[in-house]
Amino acid sequence: MSDTAYALTLVCAGTPRRETQHLFEDRQFLLNSRYYLFYFHTEAPPRARAADLHIFERRFVREMDVSLHRRRAALKAITFVPPIDLNKPPILVCGMPKSASTFISHCLGEALGYRVRGAHNMNDGTGTGFDLTSLLRVSGPDIVAHSHLSANARVLTYIKIMGIRPIITVRNIFDALRSYADHLSGSPDLPGRDTADLQSAAVLRMAFHYVDFFATWSRASSRGVPACFIDYQTIRTDPEDATSQAIVGAGRNISGETVAGAVARALDPQHRPATRFNIGRSGRGKEIPDDLRRLVRSLYMLHPDIDFGRIDDA
Repeated sequence: MSDTAYALTLVCAGTPRRETQHLFEDRQFLLNSRYYLFYFHTEAPPRARAADLHIFERRFVREMDVSLHRRRAALKAITFVPPIDLNKPPILVCGMPKSASTFISHCLGEALGYRVRGAHNMNDGTGTGFDLTSLLRVSGPDIVAHSHLSANARVLTYIKIMGIRPIITVRNIFDALRSYADHLSGSPDLPGRDTADLQSAAVLRMAFHYVDFFATWSRASSRGVPACFIDYQTIRTDPEDATSQAIVGAGRNISGETVAGAVARALDPQHRPATRFNIGRSGRGKEIPDDLRRLVRSLYMLHPDIDFGRIDDA
């Protein structure tokens, strides 16, 4: 989206067109759209200020003019959080990457009539980092907040404050890593890389997070956090049952007929770009070489109290 179009989107969000029509005809406004981008992130309605934090950040770091008034506007923009009602918390889905967490989030959204929003900042390359502002911005009612967050103290504090019952999706760690290698193969920054290189990159980039994710959520669950674990295999083979489990686990209650319709819509090919659900194949993790498998398993020693059998059936 161009600077002008994006600035106009911010200006017009929640504002009657007749009140902004003159902006479309104002050459000076169009010429100064970069400046207005920052100004309207501060002055526009809350819905506009709460949107597209990652786009704002990318544009800001490229700005040559960092005068005081722009820095003040930027500070307000990146710290703005809309009002939160603790009586109406969102549903929080936390999943191992490549565990169908996006798909189950969309099934929940379809079933409950909720919007699906990312709970992490898209400027985080792996989508696993904790970003309080991004998380709080998707903490309104009627939202399914999708994330890959581990259960560290900050996340658990948020869950306790909000009164959330998180949904946790998990998968065999080596199948997930092999799938992540396929994900890397689609990156325009990695043309022509062979499978062995991609598998090594996947392990080096994601293995620690996978292990930490499973260990921290398992530990939190054993200490009383009301987390609902759902396995990838269940999502793949019986998505209606997986969605029903998630709905009950999140403390909601709807009919099986509604769940069936929601899953059918989420599986519709027209929804695939959003749900990103591919019918994966179990057992592909065996393609990962033994030396990399030993490297991954060496991380288990960091969590001697955790049984990793659920994600590693060796």
